[in-house]
Amino acid sequence: MTGSAKFDKRTYYVVAFFFIVVAAIAIYGQVKKNQLDSGFVITNGATVTSISLTGKTGSGYFLDYSFQFQSKTYSGSTAERGIINSDGSTFIGKSFPVMFSTKDTSNNKLMVTPKDFEDYHYEYPDSLKWMLDYLQR
Repeated sequence: MTGSAKFDKRTYYVVAFFFIVVAAIAIYGQVKKNQLDSGFVITNGATVTSISLTGKTGSGYFLDYSFQFQSKTYSGSTAERGIINSDGSTFIGKSFPVMFSTKDTSNNKLMVTPKDFEDYHYEYPDSLKWMLDYLQR
């Protein structure tokens, strides 16, 4: 070859497949966010049931939680980056507000950080001020 890489068909299909998968994930995420934005309820009492580190660097946590609404129990998981000064066990058993879609209760989000509230024009509640010691500023 003279200075340029030549792609064979297999490489082309692998790259194209990768981009299609990434685009599909991005579109799905945006659809879920739009659904949540179009009609949601915020309720208190989502309890963190387990926690695990995100990624190899441990730059955040996955918080698994459950909550009840209209006598049914729902669950969810959210990735929270920027949590510091904790091994994660601090959050197990703690209650947080949870936002969920009125159309699809499985589309839900744990409200933990000030940004979670600011994104929806709500004031960060006094009941969560203790969390500020565990968040990067």
